[in-house]
Amino acid sequence: MWHWLRKLFGSADAIPADVPRLPATSERALSSSLKNLQSEERGSIALSETAHLFSNEAPDYAFGEMDDEGKFRLGEFAADHPPRCG
Repeated sequence: MWHWLRKLFGSADAIPADVPRLPATSERALSSSLKNLQSEERGSIALSETAHLFSNEAPDYAFGEMDDEGKFRLGEFAADHPPRCG
């Protein structure tokens, strides 16, 4: 799962400078910013921000094998925003 998340969200060093950072202060803010992206436009948030939004675990343990709730919440969010999340 961790490998999949890193691939999905990448690391700060892997994000090109021209890819805008999306606000991740809340699920609503992230959802709104995803909807405002133009077709084929990319945006990013840090993995630590993703953990803060969707997991109750410490960032080092977010989305790990014991974080079923966090994985479920992230999956539900992604399912509600196709093809934006992927």
